[in-house]
Amino acid sequence: MLQTPVETALALETAGRFRLATVVRQHGGAALSDYAKSLWMPPRRFPELEPEFLAALAAEFRRLDAEESQTQDWLASLQRTRTLQAATHLTASEGPTFLALHRLALSGLPQGESYLVGAYSGVSFANAAWSGCLNLDGRFPLEQMVAPQAPGFAKLRRADLDRARDGGEHRLSLIPGSWRDVRVGDSPIPEKLSLLWPHVTEIVCGLAPEPVCGEPFSTWASRFVAAQLRTLHPEADLVYFDLNKVICEYLLSVLPNRDHALHRMHFDAECRVRVETVFPEVPWYTIPIEQKGRKRMEVLRCEAGELRGRTVTMPLTLAAVLDGLRAKTLSPALLPVYTALVPCNGLTCLGSFEQIEYLAEYRKGWAELELFDPERLASARTDALTCGRCLDTSGNPVHPLDLLLDPEIELAPLSTLLELLTPLLPRLGVR
Repeated sequence: MLQTPVETALALETAGRFRLATVVRQHGGAALSDYAKSLWMPPRRFPELEPEFLAALAAEFRRLDAEESQTQDWLASLQRTRTLQAATHLTASEGPTFLALHRLALSGLPQGESYLVGAYSGVSFANAAWSGCLNLDGRFPLEQMVAPQAPGFAKLRRADLDRARDGGEHRLSLIPGSWRDVRVGDSPIPEKLSLLWPHVTEIVCGLAPEPVCGEPFSTWASRFVAAQLRTLHPEADLVYFDLNKVICEYLLSVLPNRDHALHRMHFDAECRVRVETVFPEVPWYTIPIEQKGRKRMEVLRCEAGELRGRTVTMPLTLAAVLDGLRAKTLSPALLPVYTALVPCNGLTCLGSFEQIEYLAEYRKGWAELELFDPERLASARTDALTCGRCLDTSGNPVHPLDLLLDPEIELAPLSTLLELLTPLLPRLGVR
C-alpha cells in the first residue's frame, strides 16, 4: 500500500535524500498532469542565452542532420521555455526509468514547444543505463530481437541466460566486452555493432541509420533513440543529442575569454582556489586511458591547480584544456556542464533524484564564487524532478523497445507523483 507524501518524505530524510523529500512533501500528492505542467514554468530571472551556447547547440543539431529551419525552431523553443531534459545518459536504447521521465515531461510540455533531451555521454558503457546494449524486458525471447544466424549469437545467448538468472531483463550487447569501461562520448561504432545490425529485427533496425564502423557512436545512438521516442510519442517535436559535445564546443569558444566566469573558474589563480574549496570532489573532466591493454575512462578533479585523476595528472592551463577538448581526449564532466547550463545560461534542467540533490549544493558553491548575479542565481530552479519507473498493469518494467515489439502492452495507470516515484523507493533506501 502506498505511503502518504509526508510518510515518504520522512523516510527519504532518514535515507539522506533531503531535496527529494522536500519535493515529495510539496508535490507527492499532486496530480501528475499538474506537476508536469509546473516543470515547464520558466525561471523568474534569466539571462539571454549566450551566443556561444546557441552556436554549440546549432552545431550539434546540424551534426544530427537537422535542417536549418528545424535547428532554428529548436533554438527558439529553448529560448522561450528555458528548460532542458538533462536526466538521461546517452545510450542506444533506454530503460523503464528514462521512459517514465520522458512520459512525465512530455505530458506537461507547453503546446507548440519542443522537447530537448541533452543526454550525458561522459559515462562508461557499463553505466546503469547500459549504453552499449539494446535493453528490453525478459518477456521477449532473444530471438525476437536478433536472428540466430547473427555472428556471435551463441555467446549472446550464454550472456543472456546468465543475466536472466539474475534479474530477468534482456540486454543485447553491441560493443566488445573490453569496452565496458570506455567512455561513451567520442567512441566510434565498433565492428561488432556493424556486423550484428543486419540481423536485428526489422521493427527495431528500421528506426536507425546503418551503423558504419568507425563513425561516432553518439551520433548513431542519438538518432536511434530519438526515432524510438518519436515513434512512441508521435505528437512530440523532440531532439535527442549529446550534451557533452555541446558543452565541449561551448568551452572552446568561451574559455579563451578572460572575462568569462568559466575562464576565471579554470585559470584565475585566486578564483580557482575558491572553486577547489567549494567544489572539492566534483568532477571537472574525464579522460581515456589504457592500462595493461584495457581501455577505461578516468575522472579528473581540480587539486592544487592541476587536473588529477587516480593515475593521471595534467596541468590546468588554457592551452592544455583547449588542446584536450579539440583532440577529444578531455570531455567536460559535471562542474563545467552544469555551470554552463544553470548560472551561465539560466536553464532549468529536468533531472533525476540524484541531480536535484547535487544541483542544490552546486548553487551554494556558485554563490560563494561571487561570479554570477545573486538574484538570478537564487531564482534558478534546481528541483525540477523527473523520475519514476514505467510498469505495465502486472507490475513488470517496460522499456521503449518492449512497446515497439508489442504495442498492446498496457501501462499501469498513475495519478500522482508519489505513485510514479514509488517503484524507485527501494533503490533509494526506503522500504
